[in-house]
Amino acid sequence: MLCEKCNKNEATISIVKIINGNREQMMVCEQCASRLIDKPISNFKDLDGEEFKKLLSTLMDIPNKDKSIDFKKLKCDICNLSYKDIKEKEALGCGNCYKIFYDVLNECNKINKNNIYQGKFPKKYGEKFQEKVKIKLLSEELKTAISTEDYEQAAKLRDKIKELSKRLEGDNING
Repeated sequence: MLCEKCNKNEATISIVKIINGNREQMMVCEQCASRLIDKPISNFKDLDGEEFKKLLSTLMDIPNKDKSIDFKKLKCDICNLSYKDIKEKEALGCGNCYKIFYDVLNECNKINKNNIYQGKFPKKYGEKFQEKVKIKLLSEELKTAISTEDYEQAAKLRDKIKELSKRLEGDNING
């Protein structure tokens, strides 16, 4: 089907306009759709974030995260552990839970991207390991500083990382 606007390109997007109950549908190509939605964006000021996301996902045929599985309804069919149980216990019940709650675990990992162990260590390994952890954390901060273009902070963090790395290397040579 050809675009109803330019009659040149293949129509891949359906735009539906409803005014006072009257529905008009137009099949357009991506180029014409982008020109059409560039103009009326100012009319969408009153839409909240979710409504606007739904609109864009419809126009651009982007999968909507709202269509994904509702975590709260998930339950392991072997140990009967629910999403609520996982949140309370902060632990999974069985091996099957890893399959059932895979998406939940991925979301948690995205949120907690600095999933570096920061608990207690045996004294024998504690100092070196804590310095390695500190270097990893500083490296994450460095990436953030660079991405936000805070180059002064990035330089300070780089220097701290170098200092800690040299200290670790010195300990490895001496120890």
